[in-house]
Amino acid sequence: MPSLSYTATSTYSSVAPASSAPPPQSTNKEPVVTKRGYILKKDTSKKSSSRKWINVFGVSYKAQLFFYKDNPSQKRQLPITVINLYQSFAQVIDYKDRQFVLSLTGPDYEYLLQAVDDGDRGHWVTALNEESRGADRESLSFFSSAPSFLIIFLFHSPRN
Repeated sequence: MPSLSYTATSTYSSVAPASSAPPPQSTNKEPVVTKRGYILKKDTSKKSSSRKWINVFGVSYKAQLFFYKDNPSQKRQLPITVINLYQSFAQVIDYKDRQFVLSLTGPDYEYLLQAVDDGDRGHWVTALNEESRGADRESLSFFSSAPSFLIIFLFHSPRN
């Protein structure tokens, strides 16, 4: 994996560089963290005219994206946001006044995220889409291993 270079700009003056180390390889079937690092997230809790970009530490793990205030390996903390990546799609977008922006869209949400640089943005897009595909496979594996009567029970809707 090529090493990522980091150049501080006024936008990222408080953002640390993302880890350029490859994700750990697991010898067993345990899920591993596919991507972690600092990223800016557009605040979606306010009206669109007054939204700010918030510096967070993102961790993609077990088909979910966790946002923390700081690196969770440095101090114990709960995530400020958890996003289920099932049926989500990450893509590179052009965004006015911002570089290196990606969009994460799911069935009922859309998040705008700004990476440190173009390479980091590409790694986020790849990792998030891989996690989404993994979530889709896990849901399909349930149906292939579940007894047929259980599947019929789950999807049977009584008629009026």
